[in-house]
Amino acid sequence: MPQRQNLGRTKVLEKHLTIYRNDPDNPPWIADKVFPPMMVSSRKGEYAKLTGKGFGVATTINEMKRASGAPYERLTFDFSWTDAYTLYDLGIEAMVEDLDEAFAAEDGLDARKTAAELAADWVYIQRERIAQALLMTAGNWGSNTSAVASGDRWDAGANADPRVSIDTAADAIRLGTGVSRKQLTLVCGHDEYRALSRNLLLRNVMQYTNGGEGIELTKPLLVGVLGIKDIIVGGGIANTAAEPLAETRSDIWGGDNQAFLGHIVSNPNPRKPHGYGGTFRWKGIAPGGRVRRYREDNPPGEVVQVNYVEQPSITETACGYLLTTVTS
Repeated sequence: MPQRQNLGRTKVLEKHLTIYRNDPDNPPWIADKVFPPMMVSSRKGEYAKLTGKGFGVATTINEMKRASGAPYERLTFDFSWTDAYTLYDLGIEAMVEDLDEAFAAEDGLDARKTAAELAADWVYIQRERIAQALLMTAGNWGSNTSAVASGDRWDAGANADPRVSIDTAADAIRLGTGVSRKQLTLVCGHDEYRALSRNLLLRNVMQYTNGGEGIELTKPLLVGVLGIKDIIVGGGIANTAAEPLAETRSDIWGGDNQAFLGHIVSNPNPRKPHGYGGTFRWKGIAPGGRVRRYREDNPPGEVVQVNYVEQPSITETACGYLLTTVTS
C-alpha cells in the first residue's frame, strides 16, 4: 500500500466527482462492534487471567459442611498474567496541492474534505480486513470450531435447520464459560446472512407464529427464532487488486461460508472480563481515528493523516465459536 495518496485533478478533482466508495450515509464498518475498544495508556500491556475455579470442583455431599470449632475449608486461586497486546500505528495520508484545491473549488468541490474522507476509508477498510482475519480464522479458536454437516447448511433445502449449528456453538460456549445463549451474537457476511434469512425451515417455523406463509425473516425475527442476542452483518467492500491493476471489488466479510458466535461485551475494560476479546486502543485516539493536517511547500499543499494506534486481540477463546461450511 502506498504511503501517500496524491488526489490530483486527473483522478478525483474533475468537474463531476465520479468516485465510488463504501456508503458514507450507512457506514458498513463492524470492526469496533466485533472487537470493542478498550482504552489503554501504554504501548504494551498484559492482563490477568483466573483460570478454572469459577465452577467449583468435584465434591461429596458432605464437603464444605463445617463441624463446630473447625475451620472452613479454604479455596485457593492464582492469577496468571498474559501478554495481551502490543499497539501498532495504522494509518495513511493524502495530499491536495493548493492549485488542485483551487481548481476543485471553481467546480464546487471540497478537495480537502474529499482527501480526508478517502484517507479515512482506506484506514477503515484495512481495520475491517484485520478484524475479519482475526475473527474468521479457525486456528484462532482452538477446539471451538466445527464444520456444519451438509444436510444442515443454511442453504441446503427444506430440511436444513440452522438452529442445529447454533446449538453446537452455544452449548460449547455455555459449558466453557457459563455465558447463556441469550448473551451471544452471531457475526457473518452478506452471503451467509442472506442464506439464513431465506432458510426454508425457519420460514416455515415462523409462519405459524408471525403472520402466515411467505413471511420475511427480518433480523429481529431471526434473533428470536435462534434464541440469541444479536446478529452483526459485515458490509464493507474492498479492492483486492494491487496497483496498478484494475479494481476487483469483493466483500470483506462473507463469501467464505463461515459464521461466528460469541460473547461481545459492549464496553469492555482491560481490568474486567470482556468476552472473547476487544481492541486495545491508545487513549489518545478518538472514536473515528486521529486526524492531523500539515503543510508542505514543494509542491505547496496540505497533507491530511488518519491513523489508529491499537491492536484487536482474542483474550478468551472459550467465549467464541467459529462455524465453517454454514453454506454450500
